[in-house]
Parts: sequence; structure tokens; C-alpha cells
Amino acid sequence: MMQSYYNPTKILLGNSIVILKRLLVEFSNKNILALYSNGFGERNKDIDKLFKNRGNIFIYNKVQYNPDIEYIYQTIKELENFNFDYIIAIGGGSVIDTAKAISAIRNTSFDNKDDLRDIIVEERYNHHNNFIPIMAIPTTSGTGSEVTSWGTVWDFKNNKKYSIASFSLYPQKAIIDPELTISLSRELTAITGLDALSHAIESFWAKKTNVISRIYAIKSIEIITEALPNILYDLSNLELRGQMALGSLYAGLAFSNTKTTACHSISYPLTMMYGIPHGIAVSMTLGKIFDINKKHIVNVDELVEVFKKRNVRSLDNFIKKIFEISNIKHNLKDYGVKKDQIAEIISSSFTKGRMDNNPVDITKDQLEDILIDLL
Repeated sequence: MMQSYYNPTKILLGNSIVILKRLLVEFSNKNILALYSNGFGERNKDIDKLFKNRGNIFIYNKVQYNPDIEYIYQTIKELENFNFDYIIAIGGGSVIDTAKAISAIRNTSFDNKDDLRDIIVEERYNHHNNFIPIMAIPTTSGTGSEVTSWGTVWDFKNNKKYSIASFSLYPQKAIIDPELTISLSRELTAITGLDALSHAIESFWAKKTNVISRIYAIKSIEIITEALPNILYDLSNLELRGQMALGSLYAGLAFSNTKTTACHSISYPLTMMYGIPHGIAVSMTLGKIFDINKKHIVNVDELVEVFKKRNVRSLDNFIKKIFEISNIKHNLKDYGVKKDQIAEIISSSFTKGRMDNNPVDITKDQLEDILIDLL
């Protein structure tokens, strides 16, 4: 059986300001849209000043956590009079998702938010070849968006989550600089770290797994299960930040070719309906889904061996330990979920391309047991 692996993103590791200075000389003939938050600009004045001193860069800092249809519509409309042919996105997954939405949709025609929604749902953005190239610079060690070909757009009005997906959305370049993650709080370090761990583990057991993605996944799991518990007690440790950055990158390279599975599928309604942060929502079920999947995972012994090496006797307990160290609420009732709402969550938990990518079918009864146990 033939297996394939593809990822065209050029990865640059090192000091972001040094790398950007060199690249911006190369890009002097481009009109650039730079996306990052006001907070990032205040914390990273050298990068902010570098961009502000160049006449070919327009800075847009109205960034939104979990970008939705309304926000993407307003953003593209605000930018329609600015001519740009390159995007530099600096931030977490939401900023990079926004860049991907702009890249895909900027050169399509729509009159209102309903038109925009239809373009996304019907994937009409793939009817053109005018995607705007992206450079992605992550400021968290979690999403892996800097090396994937899709982005997320939320539709809170209709309780939906959409993916914008195209090989044209692989960022041309990704800069990995762990110094940009130093300011992350303990809570955000834990949440994003668990997101990366979920990407790696789900990629390993996905139906679409392949020998190359599993190599990246195992390396990511080895790194994160060692570095994450330690960094939560030593947030300014640059060496540990570097390890987490690599762990997240390897996870991104793994699931960029396999996508995710049941845990991500279940997480979407938890985030949409109850506002549970993505890294929490996805890792809540990781240990329980592992127990269901275990007998059906290709090369499961490799995964078990990593857990043994890292003294992870129970994946569920490891994740709970991370939650507890970081003071993170990890019961559904803490987020307002009641037992009589479980059925509604279940009905929205079977996302095509995610739940059916799990190595074994998860039944509604199994999911009900998992969610009730999480109350």
C-alpha cells in the first residue's frame, strides 16, 4: 500500500527579529499585511517598530479570539481598499486562522455575511487561484497552524464550525522563535501544550496515519510529555520553551497530513456552546478515547513505550495533573454544562472528516458515558 506525505512550508528556526530583518529586504517590492494584536506590539517593540518603519507594510491589529463569520466579514471589508499581496501573521491559532481566511476569501465576491458563509460552506474559495501567500509566526506552542493547510471559522449564530482548506493555505514560511512564547501565562502554556499533545496523539492513531506522520507524532509526544509538566513550574525557562516549540511544530507536521479524530470532533460543540477553550475541550476526552481506541491503533506499542518512558501510567491522569498544576477547571459542570444538555452536545459531536477519521467507531452511548463522567 502506497503512503505519501506532503508539506511545502519552509521552516525557519531562530530569532524572529533577525530573520524578519533579512526577509523584509527580500520583500521590499511587496505590499504586506501584518496581523498581530496590540498586546503583541507592546510586548515586542522591536518587531512593532520594524514594521511601522516600512512604508510597504500595513498593520492590522483588530484580532479576535476564535474568528467568526461576522469578524471575518468586517475584517475583509475594512481591508478592501488596501492593496496587499503578502500576509505576515504573528500570534496564536486565531491570528493565523484569520490570515488563512483572508488569503482564501479576499479575492472572491460577496455582498453580505450570508454570501460569505455560503462561500465557506460550499468551498467556493477553491474556484480561484489567487490565494495570498502567508508567513506564519506562532506565539504559542500549541496549534501547529503555521504548517497546516486549513483554518477555522466559527459561526456562533448557527452553532457551526467551518474549516477553510486548500493546499494553497500552507504558509510559505514559518518562523519558530521560542522567545515569543516567554510571556505566556501558566494557564495558556498548559492549554496550548495540551492542544499540541492532542494533535500528536490523534495524528498517531488516525485512520489517515502514515509512517512519516507517526515519526513526527512520536517525537512530539516524547518532547511534550517531558517538557510540559516541567515548564509549568519554570515559565521563563527558554530551553523548555524551545522544547515546547519543537513539540508543537512536530505535532503540526504530523497532523498536517492526517487531520484529527474523535477528540477534536467532540471538542467543537463544547467550545461553540459553552466557551470551553479549545485546548481544554480537546484534551478532556483524550485519555478516555485512547482507552477505547487502544486495541485498534496501528503500532500502538510505540505509543505505549513513550508513555512508559515518561512515566505516564494513565494518559487521563497525566492530563488531569496538568490541569491541576495550572489551576484549570476540567469538569464540564464548571463551564455550565448540565446532564440534560448532554444529548445536544452528542448530536453536534460527529463532525465529518474528524469523527470518521478515528480508528474505531465511537457510539453515541460511549460518548454519553464519557461526557457524563466528565461532569
